[in-house]
Amino acid sequence: MNKPTRFQVSLFLIAVLAMVALALREWHNYTVGFFLDDGMYVVLADALAQRANYGWYFMPESLQSTHLPFGFPLLLAPLLLILPGQYDFLRVVSLTASVLNLNLIFWGWRRFAPGFSYWWAIVLVALLALSPLTILFSRVVLSEAPFLMWCLLAIFFSERIASKPNRWDAAAFGIASVGLVFTRTIGWFILFALVVYLILKLRATVWRSLVIAAAAFFILSGILVAGTSLQMRDFFPSGYLQILSEGVVLKTSVNSAGDAAPTQTASIDSIPSSYLRIVWNGIWVHLDFLDWLPSQIEKDVGTFLEENSLNALRVVPSLMVLALLVYGFIRWYLASGLTAFWLVAPMYLVVILFWAWEGSRFFYPVQPQIVFALLTAGFSILGVVTRAFSNPIVLRTASNVVLLSLIMTVQVLIDLRSGSWFVPRETRGGDVEWISKETPEN
Repeated sequence: MNKPTRFQVSLFLIAVLAMVALALREWHNYTVGFFLDDGMYVVLADALAQRANYGWYFMPESLQSTHLPFGFPLLLAPLLLILPGQYDFLRVVSLTASVLNLNLIFWGWRRFAPGFSYWWAIVLVALLALSPLTILFSRVVLSEAPFLMWCLLAIFFSERIASKPNRWDAAAFGIASVGLVFTRTIGWFILFALVVYLILKLRATVWRSLVIAAAAFFILSGILVAGTSLQMRDFFPSGYLQILSEGVVLKTSVNSAGDAAPTQTASIDSIPSSYLRIVWNGIWVHLDFLDWLPSQIEKDVGTFLEENSLNALRVVPSLMVLALLVYGFIRWYLASGLTAFWLVAPMYLVVILFWAWEGSRFFYPVQPQIVFALLTAGFSILGVVTRAFSNPIVLRTASNVVLLSLIMTVQVLIDLRSGSWFVPRETRGGDVEWISKETPEN
């Protein structure tokens, strides 16, 4: 079936409404200024709105370069022009992007996962809609949801080009690529993966589409330079390159008292000089399953493992999940073949092992692929287990429904009880005063 049924569309709409309802439920507890990055994005957006030089204003008349690209602040700037100083209203951008992401996955499903029915899309959308990670980043002024939106758009248009090249899809791919690479610097690696995909699919005929996409990319970039306060230097990731060259890992810290943003700092921790040790450190950080637990449980379990010299066990659950993930990607590939949606995820996951930043938020851009691969693996294993029974189809279906219902229930309970899996309730809430002090003079 090439189109979803009315019943499937109804289930999709219910999932989207559930996500919006959960995001709005604790909307007031996630004011701008809690994170360091959200405040920086607001300051940068305010600079663009006032047509000031793009940068970070640490002190009056003292412009410091930022490592954050301009893509997300550029989306925020028009709202600041309409409602200056209304920083909390900017969170609507993230919520809107989250809703659009669910729509892109569902309505573009035939492009993303050929060979899989719309029931798979319903399940994936439902799990993503109820994910504490999705709900958290729908409430805050951070670039995760908009970046995923640009990723999905770039993937969608690359698939359209791969199936039937035309200049309009190529131009749309070039425009989406601007959002992709200038919202998060790691988007350059995703763009590289998509270009590789198109070359593999179209081979010698790909160049016309790539030339048109590149032309659209540079034309839009030129328009941004001409129509905003952006300068050519803002199109190069000099801030990231400087941090990497200095050999540091950037972390955002929040004090234990939950004080407002003026007391938050960006702590810089030295990393080993050996690049292999840097990579190993990144692998260890991303495999540490404690980072995925609620904050208080993470603290208690971490203390127990350390006191009993069992720190090695911190990676065991993640290694098991990693094995499931690899199996799921293999099953997915066998069912759909090579797709852009599939290819982006493993390439991205390899890149973040070498990235100078750490944290669960960096998995957000490939959260749909991770969840889908795990679903594919889980359903495949359930199919093998139930095959030995007299009514395997009925039993497998019932098992799938029970498993999914359990996962969704746990997700909802997590958000209802703690507001967010990742952010302690006592440390939420921000203060916009420090942001106002950092914005450029009118």
